[in-house]
Amino acid sequence: MPCAALIPGLFFVPESPRWLAKMGMMEECEASLQVLRGFDTDISIE
Repeated sequence: MPCAALIPGLFFVPESPRWLAKMGMMEECEASLQVLRGFDTDISIE
């Protein structure tokens, strides 16, 4: 029963910045990192 409750939640999990970078989606990766790290954080090193 717990697994049945988790399966619909998989559709709402965002992609990780690492996966986005691996797929070549750099703009989405940077936006995701900004959300995770905070909008006033410098993510240029990452």
